[in-house]
Amino acid sequence: ILIHYDQDTQHTVLVGDGSRAPTTPSPTLFPTRAPTDLPTVAPIIAPPVTSFPTKSPTNNPTIIVSPEDWDVRGILEFDHAKIGPRLPQINRNSLNIRKFTPAPEYGIHPRIFFGPDEIARVRASIENTTVGQAAYGGAKQIIALLVHGRSSCGGNCYNDIPNEEKNLPNGRQKISNAGLYHTNPSYEDLISGSCSAVEAQTGTHTNVLGGGMAIEALDLLVFPDQVDADTRKARLAAAMSNWAECVMNNQDFVAGGAARDLFGGQHLAFAYDLAFNFMSTEQQAKVRKAIAKMIWLPSQFTGITTEGYATTTNWVTINSFVPMMILSIEGETTKEVEGWSTPELENYFKDIMMANYKFLTYGFYSEGSGYEGSGKNYQYNAIMAAYAKRGYNFFTHPHVQAYATQFLPSLIQPFGNYFTTYDTIGGSGLNPEWGGQLIHPNDIIGLKWAYPDDPSVDFVYRQYLETPYKAADGTKQSFLDVYEQKITPRSTYANAFLSLLMMPCDYSSEPFANASEAARKDFTFFGKERGLVITRSGFDENALAMHFHVRQDMGGHTYGDRNSFTLSGLGRVWVRNPVGYVPETEWSSSVLVDGKGITIAPQDGRKARMPSRIAAFQDNALATFTMGDATYAYNTAWKWCAMCRPVGSDAGIWGWTPVEETWNDFRSPSNQIDDFYGNVPFVDYANWRYGGYTEGIHKQKVNDLSQAYRQAGLIRGEYPYALIFDDLHKLTNTASTEWQWIAQLPEDLTVVPHNEYTDQNLDPARDIVFKEPLTTGSRKLLVRILNAEGSQPSGLFEFEEFEGNLYGGLTAWRLIIRRVAERPRFRIMLYPFQDGQAIPEYSAAPNGDINLKWTDQLVDTIQFQTSTQTVGGIDVELTGVQISRSGNLNVIDTRNQAVPMDIRW
Repeated sequence: ILIHYDQDTQHTVLVGDGSRAPTTPSPTLFPTRAPTDLPTVAPIIAPPVTSFPTKSPTNNPTIIVSPEDWDVRGILEFDHAKIGPRLPQINRNSLNIRKFTPAPEYGIHPRIFFGPDEIARVRASIENTTVGQAAYGGAKQIIALLVHGRSSCGGNCYNDIPNEEKNLPNGRQKISNAGLYHTNPSYEDLISGSCSAVEAQTGTHTNVLGGGMAIEALDLLVFPDQVDADTRKARLAAAMSNWAECVMNNQDFVAGGAARDLFGGQHLAFAYDLAFNFMSTEQQAKVRKAIAKMIWLPSQFTGITTEGYATTTNWVTINSFVPMMILSIEGETTKEVEGWSTPELENYFKDIMMANYKFLTYGFYSEGSGYEGSGKNYQYNAIMAAYAKRGYNFFTHPHVQAYATQFLPSLIQPFGNYFTTYDTIGGSGLNPEWGGQLIHPNDIIGLKWAYPDDPSVDFVYRQYLETPYKAADGTKQSFLDVYEQKITPRSTYANAFLSLLMMPCDYSSEPFANASEAARKDFTFFGKERGLVITRSGFDENALAMHFHVRQDMGGHTYGDRNSFTLSGLGRVWVRNPVGYVPETEWSSSVLVDGKGITIAPQDGRKARMPSRIAAFQDNALATFTMGDATYAYNTAWKWCAMCRPVGSDAGIWGWTPVEETWNDFRSPSNQIDDFYGNVPFVDYANWRYGGYTEGIHKQKVNDLSQAYRQAGLIRGEYPYALIFDDLHKLTNTASTEWQWIAQLPEDLTVVPHNEYTDQNLDPARDIVFKEPLTTGSRKLLVRILNAEGSQPSGLFEFEEFEGNLYGGLTAWRLIIRRVAERPRFRIMLYPFQDGQAIPEYSAAPNGDINLKWTDQLVDTIQFQTSTQTVGGIDVELTGVQISRSGNLNVIDTRNQAVPMDIRW
């Protein structure tokens, strides 16, 4: 196999040796979507599978690289036995990727993100961009609290800064907690040669202190002509040097990085790089030695020894502080003095780069979505700018490009600014109206820096950096918000504020709807690998948008939210994804069966890893419908043992059955994984953390549903709405089964009493109406029960408050439609509307057809057609829906489309 660089296309491709022809993909179950701007990468021809199925192939490709390919040379030299079965993927065709320059020679600083010849560029970007100017204004406030203090001192202290410079339009301040950032006492203590202040502080304080020192170092490096620059440089050098001496004498500061917060973590590595030339040789040596001691041992870094296809954990990128420490001192260490020889750190860094590559290849899909939920699953793209200068330009990876241009734009709420994410630390956010959920700023900053001209990236960047607020007249406004509460300089994992100062970019002022359409390209994001469909009715801020989370992989911090949905429209959130440590199904918008949902396993921090399947998908101009099959996930509990089943072992778990199912058992016939690991039983699947071990997954049957199918659809038009309908059945205790249809609603919504129904089209027998408070507007949500069979032990519906392990001390409100029946056949419509806007009249024909009439000229006719099909040896009901508009326009027809799973437990 040869890797060839095409001079005309500037695209590195993989060329087969002629022994095998590329295979033709099988016909797809899913109708194809509109083409995206990402072309298909050259075919990758995998080598033959080795004799043991959990190991990657072992042959290495021959590499032919042109000089222009220097920025991916490291990627192309990876050992294929460790990254296989997929060969390196380099794509330069799709996006205008920033041209990176090589890092300077060893011993020259600055070096991590930019070299001495780029200082002028950094200065110009801060001075000449609106974002750079705003970020620098915030940086000077952080510096004031570090260098001069909080109390007024005649001009340079924090309280000397005019309030108009400290305050934001929404009433907050640029520094959200000036007391937290008041690190001057500790700084002065270090400068004086004392250790007492920092040794009495927590890791939170030392990270704030270290982050501030890194920003001070950048300021003095980029703007060296400030009046007090020489004094500040000497003081910074003294503080860093003495802090290093303090920790080296601290018995808790052990080698291997376990106590990195004692020395400010990676922030001191950044400060060392940026302030290197402010220090004496002796000071440099002290700080370098302390940084070297913080570096983890290779055995501690997850992803180095794991099989390529199993490297899916966010731990690979979240631990990017390790390579940052390495790069700060690369080429300057000896085994005798710092404990690391230069070759040792070089090889360690290469191994970390290989782990990153594996993670981007197998931890993210070609659609851009991640194997783990986006609550914690980030790429740390700003850090990749440093890697690109050393031959590891991961911005050429198709999965990074798809993440930037397809997945992230789809996560943004239809009204902008905020995201919907999943699993631990994920959710819709804590604000009931707008959600308020954000993702990691390092991804946003790094992607904009790497792809400066891409409209999708620009849209995401702008929506992230601007914060909305309500003006005095009640209208929604926004302002550029690049300050520490959103872009923190104090995380133990990253200094995003420093990244923004080094890589500021401005963004387009294109009107929202135009920018949204250019970014999102079409109405639907189809995550057929992850099992996530995000669809919307339009590109304007009032568009209706729905997430349908089938969840087709095991994930990492996985919640039990199979077949859950969210809904936003008319500029606000209606059905939310709660934020907190709440993995149980009851916290999702799904279904409980006799009070039970997906079983949560206690291993690895409590999670539910059982996959579901996208069993059908249709997407057209007027509607998008998806069917999820979660039967197996409801019926089965999983248990695993991280280090009890070495590769080749048959060790089991007493009382549990090995899971022989594979990825391809859960995936539809047209969405199979062609690589060998698609057919590896999960009991023998390589472990995500420990090389040489398998997952060792075992199972128990915990329920006996014959089916747990849900279809979720969004219907577009002048009056967009959503439909959720479920085919559910339990094999035992059938007539007495209690089913709870749940929707998680924001806490500011209240139920409109029946006696306040003013529209004749509202029917108290089937309609539930929620309203927002007058302080936010006159928007309402109609939940119309088109069908829900069985007895009603709690009436038509319940709307209750629940307490749980939610962030922000919040409670959660749930709409529950509870029925006791063999088959509840839930058919639920959700329709946000404004006061005065048309509400559809409901009528049912003798044949069961449902008519929704908005006007005489606009009538949607819904036909639910149920058929019986044998799936896995058991007869199940499958409901198809056919919707026509005004008698002659076909909106959607989902009949005879579904392919459920044969496996149930």
